[in-house]
Amino acid sequence: LFAAGECACVSVHGANRLGGNSLLDTTVFGKLAGEAIKQYLDSGVENPDTKILHSALKRQEKSIQEIFSRESKGETPAGILTEMRETVFHKCGVFRERNTREQAYAKIRELTERYCKVAIQNITTRRYNPGLMNVLELKGMLEMAELIVAGAIAREECRGAHWRTDFPARDDKNWLKHTMAVCSQDGPV
Repeated sequence: LFAAGECACVSVHGANRLGGNSLLDTTVFGKLAGEAIKQYLDSGVENPDTKILHSALKRQEKSIQEIFSRESKGETPAGILTEMRETVFHKCGVFRERNTREQAYAKIRELTERYCKVAIQNITTRRYNPGLMNVLELKGMLEMAELIVAGAIAREECRGAHWRTDFPARDDKNWLKHTMAVCSQDGPV
């Protein structure tokens, strides 16, 4: 796995970095990752096991077919996206406390359930279909929102742009580390 940007956890700017500063993570380490990928491929590595890729492709095709089969009178991606944005903005901003985080988490889980009814208007084509793209992107956004809120609940300290009003002190002894999450059937762990 090659990664660049905040997902790579290089931590050039630490937890107190400003959003625009993550450009360093993306540009510098993106260039380095790109060079490493080329070196890796040029080194004569064996071809990957394509069974894994075909399996993932089949799962994605099944998911897309399911989206196309939904009733066009279902939920709209824009409606769920708006509610998700409002929830995260108002209940998971800089100043945080457990109760509002738990409300946000419950709302994100509700929106994720409602996502299963999201329909697209243009079901005639799969190629260059912005409606389909919006539905697929929304799924990823809901997953990320759930991870962000779960991480905000778990981190019981103040650090940078994460300010817990119910835990007003920085706690290097217990929290001088990255927040890592694993997805499970019951949500992030």
